[in-house]
Amino acid sequence: MNIRLKLILALLPLLIVIITVFTTYFYFFESHAIRSEIVKRGNAVTKTFTQMAATYIFEMDYATVPDNAQELVESGDVASVAVIDLRGRTLIDTRGFGKGPDILDEFCKKAIQSKTRNHRQIRREKENFLEFVNPVVSVGKTICLLKMQISLKPAEDRLLDVAKKTLILSACMILAALILAVFLSKLLADPVKKLLIGTQEIAGGNLNCRIEIRSQDEIGELAHNFNKMSKSLKEQILRLRKAEEKYRSIFENAVEGLFQIGEDGSFISANPSLSRILGTDSPEALLVLPNSMKQYYTNPDDPDMLRQILLDKERVSGFETLLRRRDGSMFLASLSARTVRDPQGQILCYEGSLVDITEHDEGAQKELEASFRAHLSLTQAHQKLETQNATLTRANKKIIASIRYARMIQASILTPNLRTLETLFPDSFVIWMPKDLVSGDFIFSHAVEDGVLIVVADCTGHGVPGALMTMIVSSGLTKIVRN
Repeated sequence: MNIRLKLILALLPLLIVIITVFTTYFYFFESHAIRSEIVKRGNAVTKTFTQMAATYIFEMDYATVPDNAQELVESGDVASVAVIDLRGRTLIDTRGFGKGPDILDEFCKKAIQSKTRNHRQIRREKENFLEFVNPVVSVGKTICLLKMQISLKPAEDRLLDVAKKTLILSACMILAALILAVFLSKLLADPVKKLLIGTQEIAGGNLNCRIEIRSQDEIGELAHNFNKMSKSLKEQILRLRKAEEKYRSIFENAVEGLFQIGEDGSFISANPSLSRILGTDSPEALLVLPNSMKQYYTNPDDPDMLRQILLDKERVSGFETLLRRRDGSMFLASLSARTVRDPQGQILCYEGSLVDITEHDEGAQKELEASFRAHLSLTQAHQKLETQNATLTRANKKIIASIRYARMIQASILTPNLRTLETLFPDSFVIWMPKDLVSGDFIFSHAVEDGVLIVVADCTGHGVPGALMTMIVSSGLTKIVRN
């Protein structure tokens, strides 16, 4: 069922209900108007005739009243006129409706008691009448009851005519409503149909589809937004295609073997490098076999171990395992993978990379051997250096001991001279800062008869040789002064 038919089926019942309510109201309004007109006329005729007949009846002139009543019956839609006394005897009756045991029923008695005019609808001889009763009062006293019956057949004929016209009007209005519903459905459904065709065009890949905007209402705004969406979708798809081409190129030309594997171990996708590493003719050959990854492991425990790591840590890097190609040759591989989950946390697949590290492993072995040999050579050289260093340390200790001994001797020579200077010259001081532990610089002082002999000397050489020279020179000076 298309949208136009739905709109017609939605609008038509509503319009029919509105038309039905209107026509029904119109019919009952006309019916009430006709009935009110009959009641109004009946009341007026009854009142007039009662006033006229009261005088004749009071005077017991029963000849004039029937003539006037007959004239009234013949002149209009009054069916009959009857006058009944308070005992229920019919005084005047133009048609015989005033006879019978119920001529003064409760309705008539209430009118007599209340002295008020009243009316009711009755049916006689398969015909509907409106019966008016009016007490005839003279000198304040009710003397009889006037009954007048007006046939409702003319009114019913008028109502039937109104009903026919109403039905014709209703049919015309329903037809107009149907035409209006078709027009409105077309007015509303055609733009929606165009939008539907546009969406089908876009779904079919035609991203250049545009909807012509003919109105500025909500549907026109919807068409405008559809065109914007179509343009934006085209731009996004072009960007996605470029990104897909880029990543597809990376995927197809990667050196590493790239893959997606389901929970059962079957390949979902694989690149050419993985096919080459595993020794298959094409990546498609990896996709056709169930549990195809498991058949390449040489150790049957490795797949479960890898899966458990992925379940615990969500990712693994550098998982080394020995795999077997389709031709039976084995190689050492390094696996890196991660777990892919949906928004609810359910595992979708595992994706990652695989690298053949056999050559790298052999090269690493050779490099390790070369490194070991170099380390061995360095260890031997280190041991030799330690031996030489121990020898030098022992020699150095001996040298230092001899130097310290020489310094002690030098100090024993210098100290008396310094004390002599302090005694002779209390305010004097000596700065002696040898470069080494011992030095060739020294001071000599000696008191003589006419003064003091002070010598500040610098012997040739430094260190131990210089110190030996100071001892020789100082000893020589002491002998010279004393002798």
